[in-house]
Amino acid sequence: MTPLKPGDRIPSLILSAHESRGLLDGTVSVLVRPVVPRPPRDIYDPTFGERGDLWSTWEIDGVSHGPYVCPFGHPGGVVLGKEAWCAIEEGIIYRADGARVEWADDFHVDERDGWLDKHGENWRSPAHLPDWAVRHRPTIAAVKAVRCAEITEYEAQMAGYRLTVNVSDPMEPPIERTMLEQMQADWSRRWPRSPWDESWAWVAKIGASS
Repeated sequence: MTPLKPGDRIPSLILSAHESRGLLDGTVSVLVRPVVPRPPRDIYDPTFGERGDLWSTWEIDGVSHGPYVCPFGHPGGVVLGKEAWCAIEEGIIYRADGARVEWADDFHVDERDGWLDKHGENWRSPAHLPDWAVRHRPTIAAVKAVRCAEITEYEAQMAGYRLTVNVSDPMEPPIERTMLEQMQADWSRRWPRSPWDESWAWVAKIGASS
């Protein structure tokens, strides 16, 4: 695998509140994202290119498809995990757990005030979280591409999902949802254009945070 070169962009990754809390408490060590654009249904053997951990060209009977850009970048690299937030007078609040961080020393007062005047104290998209306020900077230990149907119950557990029992009607048997079923439901909410049964996923194993 080709290592990152000086000046290469550090990938940013939008985190759900579930993922943010799991990275904080150590219950998340796997992250998944859809392969976009969706590969053809009959693709069977991904052939990674020169920088395959960043992008891949897959082949079917000698016909190339792609490239497919991996949002996690290179194994051994770092990603910036961005999350929902809002600006207040004293600093930034993270939506996932309500934690706060003060404004960076180099963030000028007039810039801060302009931000508050424009957006107010409203929740903002993770994509706009400034890099200095990113608290999740996990190292990517390994990345693979698999059909969603090949993701295992163990990988769902490593992604922070837990077996749940829903007793909505005391007169009916409890409804159990496996960890994988919860991952599928979460996937469908977040990426409705990538149906679970028809899509591929990048599956990243997370190492220590930098």
